[in-house]
Amino acid sequence: MKKISWSNHTISLLVSLVFIPLAVLGQVGGNYIGNFIVWFNDYVAFWNFPNFFKIITSSFISGVIAGFFSAFIILKIYKKVIVNTATILPAALIIFAILGDLSFVIKNGFDLDTLGHFITNGLTIYIYYSTLKGLKDIK
Repeated sequence: MKKISWSNHTISLLVSLVFIPLAVLGQVGGNYIGNFIVWFNDYVAFWNFPNFFKIITSSFISGVIAGFFSAFIILKIYKKVIVNTATILPAALIIFAILGDLSFVIKNGFDLDTLGHFITNGLTIYIYYSTLKGLKDIK
């Protein structure tokens, strides 16, 4: 039977608290990059996309950058991170964010911005977990 290192679990859980500001920074930065790509396609390349694609593109890029940035920095902070433990708090945060979006949908109806929030939040936690697991397996 493998001995459980509670200190490693505790440190992994505490390091995952850094996910909150990192995910916010990643989503804001990704949103700027996504909006720049949309702007570039509209005004420089003259590929006019419908508003639906603009929101999906911006949200997709924002979620991917936020998830990758968060996982990369957390792994740089603590190399012996336990992936499942370090995903508990971020997953709870994303679940609460999605529940907030669902309550908004119930009260005000579904719109494209809410769809963007669902895409961003879902991709953030998915990319965070898969990147953290993948980078942890490499090292």
